Amino acid sequence: MILARTQYIPTYIGDLRAITGYYVGWIDNQLADAAEEQYELLKNDAQVAHGIHYMSLQTAGDYIEIHTENLRLKAVLRWMLKQIRDFTHARKSLAYSSILYGLGIQKKKYATKKKFGVDWQVPISLKEVDRRRLRIEYNPDNKTEQYWTLWSPKIDAYIILEDRSKVPNAEIAVQDFVWMMHEVEETSPYFRGFGEVLCPLVYIKSKLLQYWSELCEGWARPFLVALADTRIRTMDSAAGNTLKERVDAILDSFETARSRHAVVIDKNDKFEYHEKGTSGANILKEYIDYLDNKILMLLVGSELATSMPKKVGSYALGRVHQSVTGTIIQYNRKRLSETLKIDLIQEFINKNRENFYLLDIDCSLDNVEFEIINELEQMKESALIKGMEQGSVGRYMITEGSI
Repeated sequence: MILARTQYIPTYIGDLRAITGYYVGWIDNQLADAAEEQYELLKNDAQVAHGIHYMSLQTAGDYIEIHTENLRLKAVLRWMLKQIRDFTHARKSLAYSSILYGLGIQKKKYATKKKFGVDWQVPISLKEVDRRRLRIEYNPDNKTEQYWTLWSPKIDAYIILEDRSKVPNAEIAVQDFVWMMHEVEETSPYFRGFGEVLCPLVYIKSKLLQYWSELCEGWARPFLVALADTRIRTMDSAAGNTLKERVDAILDSFETARSRHAVVIDKNDKFEYHEKGTSGANILKEYIDYLDNKILMLLVGSELATSMPKKVGSYALGRVHQSVTGTIIQYNRKRLSETLKIDLIQEFINKNRENFYLLDIDCSLDNVEFEIINELEQMKESALIKGMEQGSVGRYMITEGSI
């Protein structure tokens, strides 16, 4: 390695050293979870929950289809996937955390099951792990080597996740987890999700909703102006003999009259109700709607039918959803299937390689493709293909008859 002649350290490199904990030896909690408090706002925001729930459900699909000419390997892998409890939710949760927080991580639990005459180490469940339990440390003897640490409730301490390619008999390793990253960026060592973009929007929205609630409480009632003649019958008035007593009595009378919806006043007194303006409330509502639309556009790629203008037709809406939202869904599905192929299926093969050799099954995944299937989309596609085929036959018969 040859060093550059000029060793100028810009601000970006200095900040990057601090963010990645290069000299400290570990990444500070504040830098690791800069938006940790705001993530609670994200989880509790209705629009974020709606958009990310919809997208993660579409990403998870209904089942995984295995495409390969190796039918024996296909049979083993399909059997293995069926052993995972609540696998649909596990896929949905993995996509949910990855898209929103930048990293979805789940711990695999294995059990021994007999199939095809041999014992297999099979994953039976995928347990979610909060990314905030993770930390990154540097090897004190080698600054170029990083490793993951995870807080373990069993011993109430952080433990190092070893690599079984280097330590085959490690008790707990990175291979025991499924890792799905959204975006890899140098300044985001714990990866970057849409939460980084959504946090400012959701924070502003939470404040606007608070102000809007206060306006609803204070502006829902009209403002009363009373023009009372305080000089008449002051000596024997039931309302009082002084100006303060008469004013207090009038206010108390109207406070009581709210429940009765009626009030009796002196004919010389005059009362006016002034409705409060709604311009302030309208501005807040427009701002909140603007933020909701931006949140939905980021997560789903287009506004849903319930939030689109009425002038937009249903056909146009369908085309927009198909072209924009469909592209995002397919992208997330491909990434999820690749993640499961590497961290789940390949690891299952590694644990049971002797069984594949014993049964003489080629366990290479080079020519194996995994596709996440949505049954409704499959039905629509099949109906479309069938309709096109029938239309082609009809045109062919007409042409033949005309000849």
